[in-house]
Amino acid sequence: MTTGSKSISVIICTFNPIDEVFKRCLDSVRVASSGYNPAEIIIVDNNSTDPVSARNYVAGFLDNLAQSKVIVERQQGLTHARLRGIHESMGELLIFIDDDNLIDGNYFSKAAEISQNHSFIGAYSGRVTLEYDTEPASWTKRYWGMLIYRDLQSDVWSNLHFNNETMPNGAGLCITRDVASHYVKLFDEGNRNFVLDRSKGSLLSGGDNDLAMCACDIGKGMGLFKDLHLRHYTPAKRFSLEYLSRLAYGIYFSYAVLLYMRTGRIDKDTFRQRVKHYLQVSLMKRKEDRIIQRSCRNGLKDAAKIIESGNWNR
Repeated sequence: MTTGSKSISVIICTFNPIDEVFKRCLDSVRVASSGYNPAEIIIVDNNSTDPVSARNYVAGFLDNLAQSKVIVERQQGLTHARLRGIHESMGELLIFIDDDNLIDGNYFSKAAEISQNHSFIGAYSGRVTLEYDTEPASWTKRYWGMLIYRDLQSDVWSNLHFNNETMPNGAGLCITRDVASHYVKLFDEGNRNFVLDRSKGSLLSGGDNDLAMCACDIGKGMGLFKDLHLRHYTPAKRFSLEYLSRLAYGIYFSYAVLLYMRTGRIDKDTFRQRVKHYLQVSLMKRKEDRIIQRSCRNGLKDAAKIIESGNWNR
C-alpha cells in the first residue's frame, strides 16, 4: 500500500443505504485505498433505521482497513452529516463520497495529484457516469445533469461563485481543509439558517454548491477534472417523471435560496419573463418537458415567496 504525500480524509455519508449498492461503494473505496492510502475513512451514519455498523459487510470493511471507523450523526440531513464528518476529520484534503458512488481505483491518487498541482483550487470533482439496471427512456437523457451526470472533455476551473460550467458535483467532491473550515464557520456564526441539502425525503440540492463556493469565498477556485471519475448508481424510480419533476423543483428552489443567502438578490420573474416562459412551455412537444419546466418555475416562485415573507429560516 502506497502512502501519499498529502493526507486525505475520506468521508462517506449514508442514510438507510441499499446494502448491495453500499457494499459495492465500500469495495470501490477499498480498492482505491490500495493505490493511495488515506489517513482515515469516516463513515457517517446519519441515523439510519438499522445502524450501518451492524451490517456484516461494513464490519468486514472496518476490519480490513484499520484507519476506518463509523460515527453516528443523529441530526437528520446531509448537511449535518457532512459537518460532522468535517469536525471528526484531520486530513489536508477531504473527499466526500455518497453511499451510491462507485469510485475508480485511482480516485484518491488522482485527487491528491490535482491538489498538489493546482494548489489554487479549493473545491473540485470530476466526471460522473450513471449506472442503472434498466435502460431509461430516451427523453430522460436531457435531464441526466440533474442526476449528477457529468461528461468532461477537458479540465475547467474558475473563481466565479455561480458559474455552472465549473461547479463541482457533490458526488466525489474534494475540498481543502481551509475551505472546510470556512464552511463550518458560516454555520458557527449563524450565517446558514436554511438547510439546503436533502433530509427525510426532500430533494433540496443547494448544499453541494454552497460548500464548493466556499473556495471562492477564501480566494481559491473551484473546478472539474476529467481524470477523476466515478459511477453513480441510479435506481429506475429516479428516471420517472414524478421524481424528475420533484428534483427540478428542489434544485431551482435551492438555487433561489442560495442566491439570496449569498447575494441578497431574489430571483423574481418579471411580467415579460413570465410571458416568455409561458410561450416556451406551450411550444414544447413533450408533456414531460412541459411538466418539468413548470416545476423549475414553481421552485423559483415558491422560494421567492418564502424569502419575501421572512419565514424562510429553518
